[in-house]
Amino acid sequence: MALNNLKDKTVLAILGVGSYTENTVSLLINNYSRVVIVRILNTTEGKVTCRIYEHQNLIWSYYVPFRFPKNYFITFITLPLTLIIQYISIIFVSILALNKIKGRYSICIAEFYTGFFCGYFLKNLTLVDKLVYWAIDWFPTKSRKETTLMSFIAIHVHPYLDLFCAKKANTVWNFSKRIISARHSRWSNETLKNINEEIVTPPLRIRNVYKNFISNKKSIGFIGILKNEQGLKLAIETILFLKQKGINLILEIVGSGDRSYLEKQVNRLKIEENVIFHGFVKEDRELETIFSKCICGIALFDYNDKNYSCYTWPSKVGFYLECGIPVVATKCISFADEFEEKGLGFIVDPVVENVMNAIIKLLNSDFNNDRLINYVLSKSGEDIITRIDSILTTGD
Repeated sequence: MALNNLKDKTVLAILGVGSYTENTVSLLINNYSRVVIVRILNTTEGKVTCRIYEHQNLIWSYYVPFRFPKNYFITFITLPLTLIIQYISIIFVSILALNKIKGRYSICIAEFYTGFFCGYFLKNLTLVDKLVYWAIDWFPTKSRKETTLMSFIAIHVHPYLDLFCAKKANTVWNFSKRIISARHSRWSNETLKNINEEIVTPPLRIRNVYKNFISNKKSIGFIGILKNEQGLKLAIETILFLKQKGINLILEIVGSGDRSYLEKQVNRLKIEENVIFHGFVKEDRELETIFSKCICGIALFDYNDKNYSCYTWPSKVGFYLECGIPVVATKCISFADEFEEKGLGFIVDPVVENVMNAIIKLLNSDFNNDRLINYVLSKSGEDIITRIDSILTTGD
């Protein structure tokens, strides 16, 4: 949007560090004249950061020099202190930013209750006019072993924190319909009356992969944290079955985490030349180069009531679609029905034969990438701007 078309509003966004957040940042910067971005403390980035954009230019940045201890046990036992420091840090940098731009926030968009509590505090100080609670997760309550304090909190405390945020917000944005369903399963309609709930997913953008498409693709792509629920063991086994059928593909694995158990599986199956571990890749250009070689991306999450990935927005699926490649996924992804309706790839049961057959279909067909392009363009974030403008003008 041209500078003279920017809306004269001051927006505060308290966001996490998911791969989707930079798209949200760009969307806000390109539509509003003053945008303050606060990124929540996490174990990866390790600090609360604040950036001020005025007329699309970065005019000020700051970070709180506090990091999580590297030792997981120490991090766990100091969690209450860490949360207090986090809240104070977010509020401090948000007020500091207001001092720089000489005004107040027209609206605060806050992810999860960590961000919302800070936005609510600022609203009570009359520094924020409107407040949006962006619910990005829901923790499963069924069949989950309550072996740790975090599990207990997730099961028994999270619904109350979520309810508080939903009741105090001007509106509630949810990453998926499943979050709304889970909330309504937990609470009565009477309890949830007068709560304005909507499904709002992060914006998508067209990536440069489209401009560098490789026609003769020989890879399957994965991006994400390396952990059991991601279905990587299934993906590796699928690579072996394909090889036994004379289809020699490479599994490109991008992401951090413990990969030793995966490397053992690869070695045991003797398919070392068919699996590449890239580790964490920060640069977009390198990521896009890797995925330009891919037939498809995979999102083979375990679909069960223990996996919170079933509730949130599957950012890896969004990334694959941005790259212009179809996706082979399980029903775990939170928009599985829409995914199938739009023809964005294949939804399969987490069984080797099913995953293999989906990949073979993609190999043997001329997949219509225009569907993916049109879908990504339809999720560019115009609906988010419309919603923000509506909240600012009507209070809804």
